[in-house]
Amino acid sequence: MCFCPPEWQGQDCSEHSFASNPCLNGGVYYGSMCVCPPEWQGQHCSEHSCASHPCINGGTCARGVCICSPEWQGIDCSEHSCASHPCENGGTCARGVCICSPEWQGIDCSEHSCASHPCENGGTCAGGVCICTSNWEGDDCSTFKSPSGNFFTKMSILKMFMSKFYHLDLFLKRNCYTYKDQYFIVS
Repeated sequence: MCFCPPEWQGQDCSEHSFASNPCLNGGVYYGSMCVCPPEWQGQHCSEHSCASHPCINGGTCARGVCICSPEWQGIDCSEHSCASHPCENGGTCARGVCICSPEWQGIDCSEHSCASHPCENGGTCAGGVCICTSNWEGDDCSTFKSPSGNFFTKMSILKMFMSKFYHLDLFLKRNCYTYKDQYFIVS
């Protein structure tokens, strides 16, 4: 037979006795109830509480963890979540906004972006494709369309004239005009 300290009982003193103080985890028995420290709750202070991070925005505390409603996240449910528009293609949610990788864009990172070929000369990206203004064409709107309908890139014009002229600089000053670093022939 074992003689157990006041708060323990049983044949091997392994069962908690509530005779002197039914409160656990530092709780104090006062009258007929336990007054628990901030991180504990329940009839015997045996359940974790969320006192150090109270749940807000409709979140509920369960064993010291906030269970948030779908539109909220975080230790205390204070951060917007992306539940209504989950981030796709490797995007991450930060305060309710999807942060997309460079190849993707949109509210949920589901639209291709033009990051690998940014649109030039006033072109706009739509679904990963550059929509060019009227005088420009190409994957990135870098090819100038001359009024005659011929398309020239800066490099093709330079190669064409380098073979014919020793003084390209003189030729360009007399026969060509520049438009946003693109050269075209005036006929």
